[in-house]
Amino acid sequence: MKIVLHCKNKLGFVLGTCRKEMYDVSLHELWDRCNAIVLEWIMNTVSPSLISTIIYASNAYKVWEDLRERFEKVNASRACYLHKEIATLIQGVSSVSVYFSRLRELWDDYETLDPSPSCGCPESRQHAEYYRVQKLYQFLSGLHKSYENAKNQILMIRPLPNINQAYVMIVNVESQMKTGGGNTSGVGTEIGEHAALLSNRGASRGGYRPRNNYGNGKVPPYCEYFKFKGHTKDSCYTQHGYPVDFKYKRKDEDLTTMPTM
Repeated sequence: MKIVLHCKNKLGFVLGTCRKEMYDVSLHELWDRCNAIVLEWIMNTVSPSLISTIIYASNAYKVWEDLRERFEKVNASRACYLHKEIATLIQGVSSVSVYFSRLRELWDDYETLDPSPSCGCPESRQHAEYYRVQKLYQFLSGLHKSYENAKNQILMIRPLPNINQAYVMIVNVESQMKTGGGNTSGVGTEIGEHAALLSNRGASRGGYRPRNNYGNGKVPPYCEYFKFKGHTKDSCYTQHGYPVDFKYKRKDEDLTTMPTM
């Protein structure tokens, strides 16, 4: 709302810097017209349940102050909820961009309730740097474990990159994993075994397809996660997800049933 009012050169009507008594009587009618425009914008913006409390108002500044006093207070419950959401958010099966966008949305919402100091004093700069590093840690901590090696490489960079730089590096890793490339040049190293597992032909179609690591007289591997012989924990469909083109042995077979390797 402030952005719109500023663009229309009407912000002074709600901040109290453009009062009617400040102008000559000949300009009062023009002032009343601009004031009415601002009141209309406010009424069209607020929730319909609040219209009845401001519809008879005649001064945009008084309406703005009344709304500010009622709704600008820091909501501790909301801040606590956002703090929990930020701390527990993980990537899961989402893409890196979706996960990062959700995290940025929560950060922005939280900062409206608890804004950081904006002055240029040493204490403010120290606080801003601390907050920047915390954002980086939160972003990296919530990534899928297939980015573990890439995350470790980012944390070894000195000075630590900012959140946007780290995002670009991880997206570069994600792109190479999808296209079958094992070299993660975005962070200067290879991502290791997970890149090899996800960069096979099956992964290019959005699925997770493990290798057959036994045969020729070798002892079949054992999955500690699914308690099943024939594959390892790193290549377990149940833990990492089924390929898009996977076909079950029976139509009614549940996702919890492990396929024959």
